[in-house]
Amino acid sequence: RQVYSLDDQGKTDDGFNQSGMIEVRFNGAISKILSLCVLADGRIVVFGIVDRLSQGQWDSRAALACYHRNGTLDTTFGTGGYWENDDFPYFAAMAVDGEKIVIAAVTSINDDGKRYIAVQRLLGNGTEDPSFNDATKLVVDLNTSFLNIPSVAVQPDKKIVIGGSEDFPEQKMYWVRITAGGVLDDTFGDLGTVRQQTGRINEIIVQRTANRIIIAADLGSPQLLQAKVLGIQS
Repeated sequence: RQVYSLDDQGKTDDGFNQSGMIEVRFNGAISKILSLCVLADGRIVVFGIVDRLSQGQWDSRAALACYHRNGTLDTTFGTGGYWENDDFPYFAAMAVDGEKIVIAAVTSINDDGKRYIAVQRLLGNGTEDPSFNDATKLVVDLNTSFLNIPSVAVQPDKKIVIGGSEDFPEQKMYWVRITAGGVLDDTFGDLGTVRQQTGRINEIIVQRTANRIIIAADLGSPQLLQAKVLGIQS
């Protein structure tokens, strides 16, 4: 659970928390780092999972910690430098666009056996963005009982693209697009959703100069997967 900073020579950056390293616990003893990004002002956002005891069992929450460029905790972010979502996701991913943070998670609702994509956008101070779905998370129902870890990317027009795989064991790829205002983009695919052939999406990025979505995927059945890179016009 450490984050290290190196200088341009690959050596320890002693100006980063005086040691070149910070230890991240997301305000909890049991935690795990998944990724990190840099905000437009240079602050570092660390994304991961923290375990909380709920009704006698340990459950995971998506969590953020925010640090200044010198490695000190930004206590003005969220609550004392930390943020947690208010439900228990199965998988989650983060993307940063300027001073905004997008989180997409796989979650369940009312124990109905289905899995949903929950998307929310935060401001650079760790509060909900009021311009995104009235400051609430957007829940996307793909009518499936299995969703794997989503990948998230933000287009130049601030639209959010999320991709992953559904169903099991014969997984099928999907990607959805959400407007900057936080609703499904009905001009994209079938009312905001595209479902594709058998395979597993590993990563989605946006080629900003060409306005193209690039997808890295393993295509085919679990017994015969082929690594491919797909280009999708947005």
